[in-house]
Amino acid sequence: MHRATLLSRLDAGDALHDMSFFCLVTSVVCSTIGNLRHAGQQRYPEITLKKCEDALERVDFFNTAKASMSLERCITLYHMSYSHYFYSGMDDPTSFRYMQEATSIMRWIIAYELRHMTEFKAIQLTKRTFWLVWSYNCTMNIQKRPYTDLFLPGENVERLRPLEITDIQLDPTIVDASTVWAGDTMSYIPGINRMTDLFLLFHKSQSTSIDTVANIQHHLDLVRSSLDSLPPQLRWRGGLSRLPGTNFGTDAQTANLYISQLHIRYNLLEQMIHVQKPGMTKISTPEIVRERESIVDDMLEIVQHVPREIVQANGPTAVHKIRDIGAALLEQPVSEQVVSPSTQRNKKLRLILDILKELEGQT
Repeated sequence: MHRATLLSRLDAGDALHDMSFFCLVTSVVCSTIGNLRHAGQQRYPEITLKKCEDALERVDFFNTAKASMSLERCITLYHMSYSHYFYSGMDDPTSFRYMQEATSIMRWIIAYELRHMTEFKAIQLTKRTFWLVWSYNCTMNIQKRPYTDLFLPGENVERLRPLEITDIQLDPTIVDASTVWAGDTMSYIPGINRMTDLFLLFHKSQSTSIDTVANIQHHLDLVRSSLDSLPPQLRWRGGLSRLPGTNFGTDAQTANLYISQLHIRYNLLEQMIHVQKPGMTKISTPEIVRERESIVDDMLEIVQHVPREIVQANGPTAVHKIRDIGAALLEQPVSEQVVSPSTQRNKKLRLILDILKELEGQT
């Protein structure tokens, strides 16, 4: 969305007579509170998922017979799907249903409407939304959940890539001078595009025959080097202080990129273990164990240096990725000669459990 446009329409009272916009605003509020998790529920206890859905129900939003195939509806469904994800987890059936409708709308827009669009802002917002919806489906694929591929046969991916521009460049006619926001003069789209590139590597690894170790190893190598040429504002700095041109938003994107890269590496490694068959090129057990431990160690390096609120800004998906990677420590090692001692693994496991409790707001 374009923040200044949203705020200007709110100030103009559009939500009082434009029910599509009213639903969009409601979904933004709902997903924001959900993403804040326990902090959001404590600060705004009167805002709940049920109340937001009731508000949408009152204006007949869920009546698909009357629904439009609009970008605004797609974004609303995207937010409501994530809201259910935040509250009930990735296996929530309502979250899945909402995202499938959002995906269907986006497929329609890309297939039939994008080519006829002439307004610059509408084109760029459509492309941004496309990749957000696609990334959600790719995340479900990585998590081995049902998903829908948004790509049309023979799709030219590059035509769908959004420009890396600021909000002022997107629409210089609407600037909200009352509130200063970094996105007016700094673009967050480079982070979206780099995450897209990372997910595309996983998507390609699944689009070809994955029943060979060589194929998975090839994509594992690509994923491992995928973040080597990030722009300065998205590079991992360890415990170093924030550089000029970076802020909380770019820090959250950086953490998400590196955690996601490790999670994809972990999933490809698990695939490699399960596809090994007699007569195939094999990767040895010591190599697998060392790679697992390398992923766990890198993940710990990140979450120990990144403030908790930055990891939390990425929502429960980041927690799921950390938990999945940490599960590698529960694997029984084949040889103690190639892994860290048991006491060291237990120490790492306890550390990850403590981090997860903090991220989930548990005591």
